[in-house]
Amino acid sequence: MQEKFLLEMLYRQAPLGMALFDLDLRYMQVSETLAVMNHKSIETHIGRHLLEVYPDGTVLEPIYRQILRTGIPVDEFEMQDQLGLEDESYPTKTRHFRGQFYPVRDPIGKIIGLSTIWQDITAAKRAEANQRLLNMELIHRTKNLLAIVHVVTARSLAGDQPIAQARQSLLDRLDAITRACTSLTETSWQGVPLSRLIARECEEHKGAIDCDGTAILLNAGAAQSFALMIHELATNATKYGALSVPEGRVSIRWRLIEGESSQRFHLRWQESNGPKVCPPKTRGFGHTLLQRIMSDGDAYIATV
Repeated sequence: MQEKFLLEMLYRQAPLGMALFDLDLRYMQVSETLAVMNHKSIETHIGRHLLEVYPDGTVLEPIYRQILRTGIPVDEFEMQDQLGLEDESYPTKTRHFRGQFYPVRDPIGKIIGLSTIWQDITAAKRAEANQRLLNMELIHRTKNLLAIVHVVTARSLAGDQPIAQARQSLLDRLDAITRACTSLTETSWQGVPLSRLIARECEEHKGAIDCDGTAILLNAGAAQSFALMIHELATNATKYGALSVPEGRVSIRWRLIEGESSQRFHLRWQESNGPKVCPPKTRGFGHTLLQRIMSDGDAYIATV
């Protein structure tokens, strides 16, 4: 009697979903955990056939009967169902389970029943799916970043400029990309406020630069491109424009203009009190970069 009582307590209190079946696949013992999984009471299980309690068990019945016939256990079996999952953060409402099935033998080795152990692995499956998404996103970001670095490197080293000058230009542009990536990391790559990006790129000139504009969030691709754009403008102003003289000033203003069906982004970089400048005779990488970014900018911007 005591052994039977202990067996009943083991099944009822086990932290896993456990069940004991007879040769006709009727429940003899059920753990409280399994009853919760099936959304039925323990008493509802006892003495009833598998399919009476769990109609979706048609996939399990032939497996159970094969184990009773051959005596070969099944150590790893996974399945899913959609029974009553109430987690609103998991829109598919799908639960995932992992099961282990073993024949039960009497003292002389004759099979007299079947034991099953179930574990709800929904959280683990969700974590695996999230990790896959993160890995795919990381691969995508890495490819985009390498593409930008490739273009910047190729264009920085092109032409007939001295190698020392080309090397410094390349390093400065890579630093701009790095600062953009740092800003993205701070927000878990959820976007960078344009004001923060401009402030970082113009840090060494902050006394001579005045910024103001609409709250705008840049995605990863836009942040890297805009960082290069602001860097090129500041570099040009430092070499030839307002930032090349102590009294020079730069005003940066940006806003979104509402259209009939979409918004347009407008940014103004205005220099004052600088030396007189003339239009360049050739178009360098900076000019090409500015044109490309401004033509693609709409796709990268979201208001905050």
